Amino acid sequence: MPFNTSATISGTSMAAPHVTGSIALLREERAAEINALPVAERIHRFHGLLDATGVCIADPGNNRVYRRIDVGAAADFTGAPGALFDDVASCAWYEDAVNWLLFEELAEGYDDNTFRGDLNITRAQVTRMIHRLFGSPNTGHEHPFSDVPTWVEDAVDWINDPAGPGAPQPLANGYDNGTFRDTLNITRAQVTRMLQRFDAVVDP
Repeated sequence: MPFNTSATISGTSMAAPHVTGSIALLREERAAEINALPVAERIHRFHGLLDATGVCIADPGNNRVYRRIDVGAAADFTGAPGALFDDVASCAWYEDAVNWLLFEELAEGYDDNTFRGDLNITRAQVTRMIHRLFGSPNTGHEHPFSDVPTWVEDAVDWINDPAGPGAPQPLANGYDNGTFRDTLNITRAQVTRMLQRFDAVVDP
Protein backbone atom coordinates (compact mmCIF):
# COMPACT_ATOMS: atom_id res chain seq x y z
CA MET A 1 0.00 0.00 0.00
CA PRO A 2 1.58 3.34 -1.08
CA PHE A 3 2.32 6.06 1.44
CA ASN A 4 0.36 9.27 0.98
CA THR A 5 3.35 11.54 1.50
CA SER A 6 5.38 13.98 -0.56
CA ALA A 7 8.82 15.50 -0.34
CA THR A 8 10.96 18.10 -2.08
CA ILE A 9 14.25 16.74 -3.38
CA SER A 10 16.67 17.68 -6.14
CA GLY A 11 19.40 16.19 -8.31
CA THR A 12 19.90 14.41 -11.60
CA SER A 13 17.91 11.38 -10.42
CA MET A 14 14.81 13.58 -10.43
CA ALA A 15 15.75 15.79 -13.40
CA ALA A 16 16.49 12.92 -15.82
CA PRO A 17 12.98 11.37 -15.88
CA HIS A 18 11.42 14.84 -15.99
CA VAL A 19 13.38 15.79 -19.11
CA THR A 20 12.89 12.34 -20.65
CA GLY A 21 9.13 12.63 -20.27
CA SER A 22 9.20 16.15 -21.72
CA ILE A 23 11.06 14.95 -24.81
CA ALA A 24 8.63 12.04 -25.24
CA LEU A 25 5.70 14.47 -25.20
CA LEU A 26 7.41 16.83 -27.64
CA ARG A 27 8.19 13.96 -29.98
CA GLU A 28 4.51 13.07 -30.06
CA GLU A 29 3.22 16.65 -30.40
CA ARG A 30 5.74 17.69 -33.09
CA ALA A 31 6.23 14.36 -34.83
CA ALA A 32 6.17 15.66 -38.41
CA GLU A 33 8.75 18.35 -37.68
CA ILE A 34 11.07 16.09 -35.69
CA ASN A 35 10.88 13.13 -38.08
CA ALA A 36 11.82 15.38 -41.00
CA LEU A 37 15.17 16.18 -39.34
CA PRO A 38 18.30 14.05 -39.66
CA VAL A 39 18.58 11.75 -36.64
CA ALA A 40 21.69 13.56 -35.39
CA GLU A 41 19.81 16.88 -35.26
CA ARG A 42 16.67 15.74 -33.45
CA ILE A 43 17.94 15.99 -29.88
CA HIS A 44 19.34 19.42 -30.73
CA ARG A 45 15.84 20.53 -31.81
CA PHE A 46 14.26 19.17 -28.62
CA HIS A 47 16.83 21.05 -26.57
CA GLY A 48 16.34 24.18 -28.65
CA LEU A 49 12.55 24.18 -28.23
CA LEU A 50 12.76 23.66 -24.47
CA ASP A 51 15.46 26.31 -24.12
CA ALA A 52 13.58 28.90 -26.18
CA THR A 53 10.37 28.55 -24.18
CA GLY A 54 11.60 27.84 -20.66
CA VAL A 55 11.24 30.45 -17.95
CA CYS A 56 14.48 31.99 -16.64
CA ILE A 57 14.88 31.17 -12.94
CA ALA A 58 17.72 32.48 -10.76
CA ASP A 59 19.37 30.00 -8.39
CA PRO A 60 20.02 31.91 -5.15
CA GLY A 61 22.61 29.33 -4.17
CA ASN A 62 25.08 30.20 -6.94
CA ASN A 63 23.57 33.32 -8.59
CA ARG A 64 23.29 31.50 -11.92
CA VAL A 65 20.20 31.57 -14.15
CA TYR A 66 18.63 28.43 -15.58
CA ARG A 67 15.62 27.56 -17.71
CA ARG A 68 12.60 25.93 -16.07
CA ILE A 69 11.11 23.96 -18.94
CA ASP A 70 7.53 24.41 -20.07
CA VAL A 71 6.49 21.47 -22.25
CA GLY A 72 3.17 23.02 -23.25
CA ALA A 73 4.87 26.20 -24.45
CA ALA A 74 7.50 24.17 -26.33
CA ALA A 75 4.82 22.08 -28.05
CA ASP A 76 3.02 25.20 -29.33
CA PHE A 77 6.10 27.29 -30.10
CA THR A 78 6.46 28.70 -33.63
CA GLY A 79 9.51 30.92 -33.17
CA ALA A 80 13.24 30.28 -33.34
CA PRO A 81 14.56 27.30 -31.32
CA GLY A 82 17.53 27.97 -29.08
CA ALA A 83 20.80 28.16 -30.99
CA LEU A 84 22.66 26.46 -28.13
CA PHE A 85 26.12 27.82 -28.80
CA ASP A 86 28.72 26.85 -26.24
CA ASP A 87 29.49 30.49 -25.47
CA VAL A 88 25.92 31.86 -25.31
CA ALA A 89 24.65 31.28 -21.80
CA SER A 90 21.05 30.25 -21.26
CA CYS A 91 19.01 33.38 -20.48
CA ALA A 92 21.80 35.71 -21.66
CA TRP A 93 20.39 39.14 -22.53
CA TYR A 94 21.10 38.60 -26.24
CA GLU A 95 20.19 34.89 -26.49
CA ASP A 96 16.80 35.42 -28.15
CA ALA A 97 18.41 37.71 -30.74
CA VAL A 98 21.04 35.07 -31.55
CA ASN A 99 18.32 32.42 -31.90
CA TRP A 100 16.42 34.68 -34.31
CA LEU A 101 19.53 35.47 -36.34
CA LEU A 102 20.33 31.77 -36.83
CA PHE A 103 16.72 30.72 -37.43
CA GLU A 104 16.36 33.35 -40.18
CA GLU A 105 19.70 32.21 -41.66
CA LEU A 106 21.09 35.73 -41.56
CA ALA A 107 24.41 34.52 -40.14
CA GLU A 108 26.17 31.42 -38.87
CA GLY A 109 28.30 30.55 -35.91
CA TYR A 110 31.84 29.18 -36.00
CA ASP A 111 32.96 25.60 -36.62
CA ASP A 112 33.70 25.08 -32.92
CA ASN A 113 30.00 25.76 -32.06
CA THR A 114 30.64 29.25 -30.74
CA PHE A 115 28.93 32.52 -31.64
CA ARG A 116 31.67 34.85 -30.31
CA GLY A 117 29.28 37.65 -29.51
CA ASP A 118 32.02 39.79 -27.99
CA LEU A 119 33.90 40.11 -31.30
CA ASN A 120 33.60 43.21 -33.45
CA ILE A 121 31.74 42.86 -36.75
CA THR A 122 33.09 43.78 -40.17
CA ARG A 123 31.58 45.75 -43.04
CA ALA A 124 31.34 42.57 -45.11
CA GLN A 125 29.53 40.63 -42.39
CA VAL A 126 26.92 43.37 -41.89
CA THR A 127 26.49 43.69 -45.65
CA ARG A 128 25.72 40.00 -46.03
CA MET A 129 23.30 40.04 -43.07
CA ILE A 130 21.30 42.90 -44.59
CA HIS A 131 21.36 41.26 -48.03
CA ARG A 132 19.97 38.05 -46.56
CA LEU A 133 17.37 39.99 -44.56
CA PHE A 134 16.00 41.24 -47.88
CA GLY A 135 15.93 37.68 -49.24
CA SER A 136 19.32 37.68 -51.02
CA PRO A 137 18.01 39.41 -54.18
CA ASN A 138 20.00 39.51 -57.42
CA THR A 139 20.93 42.77 -59.08
CA GLY A 140 22.40 43.79 -62.41
CA HIS A 141 24.71 46.25 -60.70
CA GLU A 142 28.42 45.43 -60.40
CA HIS A 143 30.28 47.13 -57.60
CA PRO A 144 33.43 49.10 -58.53
CA PHE A 145 35.59 48.00 -55.58
CA SER A 146 38.93 46.23 -55.91
CA ASP A 147 39.03 44.39 -52.58
CA VAL A 148 35.76 42.45 -52.19
CA PRO A 149 36.10 38.68 -51.52
CA THR A 150 34.01 36.18 -53.47
CA TRP A 151 31.80 35.14 -50.52
CA VAL A 152 30.25 38.62 -50.26
CA GLU A 153 30.37 39.74 -53.93
CA ASP A 154 26.62 39.46 -54.57
CA ALA A 155 25.76 41.25 -51.34
CA VAL A 156 28.12 44.15 -52.10
CA ASP A 157 26.74 44.42 -55.65
CA TRP A 158 23.27 44.74 -54.17
CA ILE A 159 23.99 47.05 -51.26
CA ASN A 160 25.99 49.41 -53.52
CA ASP A 161 23.36 49.53 -56.27
CA PRO A 162 22.12 53.15 -56.69
CA ALA A 163 18.88 51.76 -58.14
CA GLY A 164 18.51 49.24 -55.31
CA PRO A 165 16.64 49.35 -52.00
CA GLY A 166 18.20 52.66 -50.94
CA ALA A 167 17.41 54.44 -54.24
CA PRO A 168 18.16 57.10 -55.27
CA GLN A 169 21.37 56.29 -53.38
CA PRO A 170 22.94 52.97 -52.37
CA LEU A 171 22.53 51.58 -48.87
CA ALA A 172 26.31 51.61 -48.53
CA ASN A 173 29.21 53.26 -50.34
CA GLY A 174 32.89 52.49 -50.59
CA TYR A 175 35.90 54.70 -50.09
CA ASP A 176 37.39 57.35 -52.40
CA ASN A 177 40.31 55.11 -53.33
CA GLY A 178 38.01 52.51 -54.88
CA THR A 179 37.97 50.05 -51.97
CA PHE A 180 35.16 48.64 -49.84
CA ARG A 181 37.41 47.58 -46.95
CA ASP A 182 35.42 44.46 -46.19
CA THR A 183 37.52 43.44 -43.17
CA LEU A 184 37.29 46.82 -41.48
CA ASN A 185 35.13 46.96 -38.36
CA ILE A 186 31.96 48.87 -39.13
CA THR A 187 31.43 52.05 -37.14
CA ARG A 188 28.37 53.26 -35.29
CA ALA A 189 28.09 56.16 -37.77
CA GLN A 190 28.13 53.81 -40.77
CA VAL A 191 25.48 51.52 -39.30
CA THR A 192 23.37 54.55 -38.36
CA ARG A 193 23.28 55.81 -41.94
CA MET A 194 22.60 52.37 -43.38
CA LEU A 195 19.70 51.85 -40.97
CA GLN A 196 18.28 55.29 -41.82
CA ARG A 197 18.27 54.44 -45.53
CA PHE A 198 16.96 50.96 -44.73
CA ASP A 199 14.08 52.48 -42.73
CA ALA A 200 13.12 54.64 -45.71
CA VAL A 201 12.75 51.43 -47.72
CA VAL A 202 10.65 49.40 -45.29
CA ASP A 203 8.60 52.34 -44.01
CA PRO A 204 8.54 55.07 -46.69
